[in-house]
Amino acid sequence: MSDNYDYNDNLTISVYDHLSDDDFENFFGDAVPITIKSYLTDTQIGLIHFCLASIFMILQILVFSSFFNKKELFKKTCFQIMFNHGILSFIQQLCHIITSITVIFNIKASPELFQIVGSLLSAAYIGSIAFIFLLTLNRFDILYSVGILHNDQKKYFYMFGIILCYLFTISIFVTYFILPQCKLIFSSVTFEWVFDDFESSRTAYQFEKKSIYSFLGISLILQILILLKVFTIRCGTSGRIVIVADDLKIIFHALLCFVTALFLELIWDGVVFEIYWTGIFLIMPHILFIFCTISNSVFILFFVREIRRNVFAYKYVQSKIQSMTVTRTTKGSFNITTKSIV
Repeated sequence: MSDNYDYNDNLTISVYDHLSDDDFENFFGDAVPITIKSYLTDTQIGLIHFCLASIFMILQILVFSSFFNKKELFKKTCFQIMFNHGILSFIQQLCHIITSITVIFNIKASPELFQIVGSLLSAAYIGSIAFIFLLTLNRFDILYSVGILHNDQKKYFYMFGIILCYLFTISIFVTYFILPQCKLIFSSVTFEWVFDDFESSRTAYQFEKKSIYSFLGISLILQILILLKVFTIRCGTSGRIVIVADDLKIIFHALLCFVTALFLELIWDGVVFEIYWTGIFLIMPHILFIFCTISNSVFILFFVREIRRNVFAYKYVQSKIQSMTVTRTTKGSFNITTKSIV
């Protein structure tokens, strides 16, 4: 979550978050020259968030349909990890939709509800990063044929890893929900989830950042090693450097999942560039956050053959095409037979 809100240590975000525009301008002066409300209304911003989250939720449901259309996928460890990662992605999209509805209709929900949604969203996001690390570790294990554990032991190892990811997620949710210093609110000024009192939440913030950077950093290193291994195998087979579509998929997956999430974290920390308080670009970090919560599912939906071919929409279209082909073939055969008789 973002931390760029340390304008006055004596005030929490919830205190000045609901100030009128005039009071807000008088309080901050030139420190906040332009807000997003100069360009878009609350309803428009909420609709943008709602449409994106709804589209991504539909994509996630399509991924789920593939698993239920072909239950044999659950027998493979990598697909088990993908499915469980998808559950956390679905939860995050649901949180984004609930948040966007409150923004669209200007609903003053109870603080407890916002605290539940914010805590659940943050916990699910960190948990999904942990699942991406576990999935990358599984791919690395398969490609490099790591022989530390036997196949049966590896199966239990990754099952234990899935359980740990869920326990990690649940523990974060409970901690954020119970402890006042970890309270999260959705700011109506910057339209993203932030810690209410950054000074008292520094420990939680540091834990969150270190966990995410650790998972992303190790995952990115493993992904680079996977790519190098693939290139080595292809060069050894053909005697020259050969890049095929599957190699590009690996690169694209790294960019889509790891680099995008890392870029978002660097934006939140103000390391890459500062885009807060600069008009319409104010909502870009949260839009990127919504995309990051579903990026891995988008990749497996469009680039993993076993998932794509078992999506109910794909199977429906395929059956229609086959039906039309059979009908045309039957009509053609009938016409040829008729001409022969004549």
